Amino acid sequence: MAARATRLRRMLLVILMLGALMSCNSSGGGCKPVSSVGESTDPARLNLYVGNQSFEIDPVLIEVYIDDQPVVCQEFQVEDQHNWILFELQVAPGSHTLRAVGNNGAAEIEQLFDVNLEHWAVVDFWFYPDDPPQRLGFGIQDTPIVFL
Repeated sequence: MAARATRLRRMLLVILMLGALMSCNSSGGGCKPVSSVGESTDPARLNLYVGNQSFEIDPVLIEVYIDDQPVVCQEFQVEDQHNWILFELQVAPGSHTLRAVGNNGAAEIEQLFDVNLEHWAVVDFWFYPDDPPQRLGFGIQDTPIVFL
């Protein structure tokens, strides 16, 4: 009888551990995105597009932080390489630091940028086996981005 109770306790422990793991997001549960960065009564709007441009690593986990606050934490499919996902963010006007991490740290970029009214930005993950290493790109402008 004691052996059966021990087995049941072990099975319950395994089930609880699996449940905890499954409830975490793909970045390990530590990245919970926010849609507003900084305090402002009149925030600027940042239209951030994020995409995977690599057929070799598909999907890829991309995390984006602004001033160390997570704003994007998810896997991105390459599809036809014309697949950007829009994140509409409210950001306090002024200078900020964007840091993006791709493929669990295999690619990383950090860049300062300024916002005032409304801006459009893009973060892309790139990797081609003939042109390593894995990398991320970032661009920002004060006019809408046209994707071809």
